[in-house]
Amino acid sequence: MDYYLDDKLIRAKRGKLFSAILFDLDDFKDINDKFKLSISHGHYVYQTNLDLTRDQFIDVVDRNMYDNKINKKKSSI
Repeated sequence: MDYYLDDKLIRAKRGKLFSAILFDLDDFKDINDKFKLSISHGHYVYQTNLDLTRDQFIDVVDRNMYDNKINKKKSSI
């Protein structure tokens, strides 16, 4: 995936934008106990003017996914 993402970043700098979506299964341990399934997601459209590295881009998508997870937990309280 690293090579694929590196290629996407190079193309984005030439004007071909892309985005990424990251999913995470919430409370996966509970699947074995109560079959409750919830998915959190994070997404982000690469911004060429920010000149993010591959790792920085993944961090932004990952942070957005965790923000989604936290907001869902807060709203269920």
